[in-house]
Amino acid sequence: MTVQEERRVRRVDPDLDAEQEVDFGSYGRSVARRWWLPLLGLVAGAIIGYLLSLGGGTVYRAQALVYLGQPIGPAGNAAQALNSNPATSREIVTSESVIRQVARDVGLRPAELRRNVSATPVESTARRAGATGLLQITVKGKRPARVRAAANELGTILVRRVSGYSRAKLKNLEAQLAGDRIVLESLNDALAAPNLSLDTKLLLQLRLAQIQQDIASASQLVSFTRNVESPSLLTRASARETTARGQRNSIVVGALIGLILGTIASLLWEPLVERRRAQA
Repeated sequence: MTVQEERRVRRVDPDLDAEQEVDFGSYGRSVARRWWLPLLGLVAGAIIGYLLSLGGGTVYRAQALVYLGQPIGPAGNAAQALNSNPATSREIVTSESVIRQVARDVGLRPAELRRNVSATPVESTARRAGATGLLQITVKGKRPARVRAAANELGTILVRRVSGYSRAKLKNLEAQLAGDRIVLESLNDALAAPNLSLDTKLLLQLRLAQIQQDIASASQLVSFTRNVESPSLLTRASARETTARGQRNSIVVGALIGLILGTIASLLWEPLVERRRAQA
């Protein structure tokens, strides 16, 4: 390549870095010349965000806390029951049949309740593998009394649906306990009879001691089944007021969007004006 051709190539090749610097500089100057457009967008966006936050109104949130229970099998190990898996409880709470039943009972539309209900395991218990623990049922809406009633009824239905194992176990234990008490009463009557032989009296006393021990064991099992194994509505819901949209966040987001749109408008102003002039 000759010296003349090399000079020609150098004149043709663009300096990309220089062009970028010129472009960014021109963008900055365009925005600076029309500074009022970004400012107008900022103010307008903040006003719109504020109005939207007011338009969102106030909603109420009600939370019921359900203890799912810990079923124990005959061998003393954890039993597999409906309440052994929190996912099963969530499915029950959000199932269509339950949503429709509760909505009808509390006076809400099914669609309104369906999109505003959730069931979440409490974090401290959900972290432990295999733990059932606590489930928090949350209902949101604009009518506090109905929101509260819906959360409480959902909790009650869930407890009833997942209590089959513990209810059957408790029923058997209570029947056993009632039978032991009848036997205990009859033994006491027999021991009060006159003219008992020594051998008979010793046998009755041994049987009495055994029945008393059975009653004590059965009573402990009944208490354990009621308080540990059985699901329960641990805390009933009460409606608390909460804002549908955070006012501060709405203003900040609206102002940011307005600033961006105003900046874009200032950059497009000159090309649009020049195009109109060319068309005219």
